[in-house]
Amino acid sequence: MTAIYYTFRADFFDRVRRRNYLVILLCMVIVTMLFFPASDASYGMVMIGGYRGIYNSAFVGAALAILNAFFLPIICFYLVKNAVERDRDRGISELIASTPVTKLQYLLGKWLSNLTLLIGVMIIMSLTSVFVQLWHGESYTINPLDLFLPQLLYVLPILAAISAAAILFETIPVLRGGIGNVAYFFLWTAVVVNGIEGASGVGELIEQIRLAVMNHDPSSNGGVNIGVTVSSSGQDRQINTFVWSGVVYSSAVFVSIATVLGFSAVLLGAATLIFDRFKKAKDHSQTKNGGGKFARKLAKLTTPLGKLFEVVTNPWSFTRLVRQECLLLIRGGSVWWYLILAGFGLAQLIAPLEAVRAVAIPGAWILCVLTFSPMGHRELQQGADQLIFSCLSPIKKQFPAMLLGGFLIAFMVVSPAFVRFVVSGEWFSAVMLLSGALFIVSLALACGSLTRTSRTFEILFTAIWYMGPLNRSPLDFVGVDPVLSQAANAPFGFFVASVCLIAAALQGRRWQMG
Repeated sequence: MTAIYYTFRADFFDRVRRRNYLVILLCMVIVTMLFFPASDASYGMVMIGGYRGIYNSAFVGAALAILNAFFLPIICFYLVKNAVERDRDRGISELIASTPVTKLQYLLGKWLSNLTLLIGVMIIMSLTSVFVQLWHGESYTINPLDLFLPQLLYVLPILAAISAAAILFETIPVLRGGIGNVAYFFLWTAVVVNGIEGASGVGELIEQIRLAVMNHDPSSNGGVNIGVTVSSSGQDRQINTFVWSGVVYSSAVFVSIATVLGFSAVLLGAATLIFDRFKKAKDHSQTKNGGGKFARKLAKLTTPLGKLFEVVTNPWSFTRLVRQECLLLIRGGSVWWYLILAGFGLAQLIAPLEAVRAVAIPGAWILCVLTFSPMGHRELQQGADQLIFSCLSPIKKQFPAMLLGGFLIAFMVVSPAFVRFVVSGEWFSAVMLLSGALFIVSLALACGSLTRTSRTFEILFTAIWYMGPLNRSPLDFVGVDPVLSQAANAPFGFFVASVCLIAAALQGRRWQMG
């Protein structure tokens, strides 16, 4: 127990004292306030049959528990998925490996640290909910049991599972970095959102609110909308409300708690079995020989293109710098990455245009998420920031070269589709590709320069990619539905967004230079 305690204590105090954690707590205060819009707002968050409860302690506590059960798994996972990684990055992993601390003790200490950090998030959101209730003034009677008990029964077990899942992802080599960040997002959308109601007991809570709405208004359809529900203008903008008396707890709540905690134990047990306790990686040179032969053959095929690119960019210093930025982006990828990317390029040439817009282009760009995520902070990762920033005009020359190099790579992976659009006279779709490529690169630069980590872009771009092109929403930077995108003047909107992101990235680079 002593080893677990000191592992927990050292990790927790190291992370909680950082400015980033205070910023995150402030952001969660803002998120909590956005969870509860005013009655005349144009959106709602927990809407049942077109109704929401008045903001008394019972409804605020239940609604916060429902929203936290759905959205904290995606927010908090990325917040704590660095407990083991930080020990590796700091070079103290070998020191830990030489101590008598067992794998289980080490991971339990990290899990407790993760859970305590997330409990801090839950507490700050719960305290903010008191202010929210008083701010809206629909009920001034504060009932702490109604406000805080749903968080303990419905949200706290989920936080335990998130903490264990983050540990498991860090112990699996292939999921340790950016691939794991992207994979968890799809896991959350495909599994967590669909199964969390039953597993955590939140489904029963939603059902109680739905039955209360049906009793209040039998004509209501009882439809459940969790998340941002935008209302139309005019009379429909006024949100209908009802009075809800509170949660009726049953034995099913404790069954759900035991289920989620048991799942957490399984995840932590799996992490303990997989964790290598920072042993040095074995020499895999023999296993790479087969792939190395194929890689050399692939390199011979692409050598003429590389020579041509070198000849074209060699006359001027700026174009040489752009060439180096391009090479930094594409070098280091696996053979399978190149092959899959080539497959998407071939699909852009031969598939129907509808399939090109809906599948081939989004697929090619999501495949490059780990290619663009180091932009804006690669120097800090490699420890070359002092060398780069001491060069002549790192802002005037290196930043434009980095931006142009990223744009060229983003455009290159969809260039077959661009050629087809031009040949077919689909000029709007061609322009949409240009604005989309610029948007991706500027977003990567802004995220990297401002947050100094790859994780921000990996999460944000994957979310935008999922909500935009895959769901044909206003965030569609591909133009999957040209009619809707043209009606919304999407290329201009994404161009303006790109300019703002480039300006933010420039400021971030200035801060990096200090």
